[in-house]
Amino acid sequence: MLKIRNYTVLPALPEVLKDLEAIAANLFWSWNHELIDLFSRIDPALWNNCGHNPVKMLGSVSQERLNALAENQDSSPN
Repeated sequence: MLKIRNYTVLPALPEVLKDLEAIAANLFWSWNHELIDLFSRIDPALWNNCGHNPVKMLGSVSQERLNALAENQDSSPN
């Protein structure tokens, strides 16, 4: 029988953004308005599409957007 395997490809957070993973995994973000705003500013449309779930959003945001944020080149989403 043919074995089928699923692979999930996630964007790699640049080193300067690695703390976002820890913040997303801690529910503290959910009542901290500054952190909610931070995740929203990464990509407002994606934030809404992911149901305001930062873990899901960080796994869905484009690598190009993450790289731009890491370089602080652009404050607006793609």
